[in-house]
Amino acid sequence: MVFRKEKLGALLSKVGSGVTPKGGSDSYVSEGVPLIRSQNVLWGKLSTESIAYIEAKQHAKMSGSVVRPNDVLLNITGASIGRACVVPSTLGEANVNQHVCILRVGENLDSTFLCNFLISQQGQREIALFQAGGNREGLNYEQVRSFEIPLPSLAEQRKIAEILRTWDEAIETAEAELRAKQERKRGLMIKCLGPAIEARGVNGWRTVRLGEICNPQQWATIVQSQMTETGIPVYGANSYIGFFSEANHEDDVIAVSCRGSCGEVAFVSGPSYVTGNSMCLDDLSSEKVNIYWLYQCLKLRGFRDIISGSAQPQIIRKDVIKVKISLPPLPAQEKTAEVLLSADHDIETINNRIESLRTQKRGLMQKLLTGEVRVAA
Repeated sequence: MVFRKEKLGALLSKVGSGVTPKGGSDSYVSEGVPLIRSQNVLWGKLSTESIAYIEAKQHAKMSGSVVRPNDVLLNITGASIGRACVVPSTLGEANVNQHVCILRVGENLDSTFLCNFLISQQGQREIALFQAGGNREGLNYEQVRSFEIPLPSLAEQRKIAEILRTWDEAIETAEAELRAKQERKRGLMIKCLGPAIEARGVNGWRTVRLGEICNPQQWATIVQSQMTETGIPVYGANSYIGFFSEANHEDDVIAVSCRGSCGEVAFVSGPSYVTGNSMCLDDLSSEKVNIYWLYQCLKLRGFRDIISGSAQPQIIRKDVIKVKISLPPLPAQEKTAEVLLSADHDIETINNRIESLRTQKRGLMQKLLTGEVRVAA
């Protein structure tokens, strides 16, 4: 049995958003009332990282956009349009700016059910209908009120929300485990690789310039029309961008983004084609350095200090070859690389588990929110 649909506006007691205080970011204070912006509204979760604060008197002037516990917040402008979350009861007094819309539910709608609908395939389709043609990235209040939402009984809504919350809790547990693993790995990197990137004298270590152990170079950049549907993976400035008919690297290579978004370090598995948007550390001396050790070392170091150009940032070869690092004996490099590779495998395993849980939740949401699967209220 498919649920009947209702206009969202008929189920809400409030639809509205706030403003950016006069003076913009200059009006923010170090302590005060939290101002929720679009970057704080994630997919089903409110993030307090980098949250802004406003003075109490400014908050009082914005009385029409004070948020309450269990309000649903929806991003209505910009690249993050469509993200939504429920305001937790632990937040306390808070406000929103004009990019975040407050949806306050009436007596026949559950907040968590509404949030899950908005971030589901159905909800995102409703939002996409008003973005057709690419006229603008924005929703107005009337468009939000016109969303059609499936409406089981309130008791069944709450049961659905409870079931989906089980998946959310499993995801949050895995994310906490992931953060702990990442912090542990970073601690290991600092301990094991810190002396190397500081290029300080350690007994038995040798300080070298990158140009002494590899040949940094940029390869020809290929355009989209040259790419193929399948074949050799093509790596651009900081990600894979398609496929090509031939490789310029048969083996693994370290690539440093050198145009636009500069300084990111990547380990690109061979065979691959790395475009000129990245500097490849080719011809690495395997007798002196372990490639995975060097990758982790340079990833920790970064290349921000050799970025040149303001309008069009870039990293050039003559600066890359001068970068100094200290090399421990090769067996020590290999041992460190083994430890860090194991840490990376642990992190990848947890990431895969998180993605699997998210996929399971998406599939379950689709069935529960349409009525394909019914639950006993």
